[in-house]
Amino acid sequence: GIGNIEEFPIVLTRMIAVGEQTGKMDDVLTRLAVYYESESATKVKALTTAIEPLIMIVMGVGVGLLVAAVILPIYHLTSQF
Repeated sequence: GIGNIEEFPIVLTRMIAVGEQTGKMDDVLTRLAVYYESESATKVKALTTAIEPLIMIVMGVGVGLLVAAVILPIYHLTSQF
């Protein structure tokens, strides 16, 4: 059955086995869905929290380069007079 597939977590296979034995597969699958939805939401939130400073640094460098690209030519033009 599904318990022989190593890619599935042990909790998943055991919960499905219990659902089959008790005849309450719909309840078990609902609980598993809620559990994995909350777990994936937590992981996405952690990932976005980790990436946010990197995005800010990249945007800061981009804005700095844009400002330099505008200001430096103007500075060179005014320094020639």
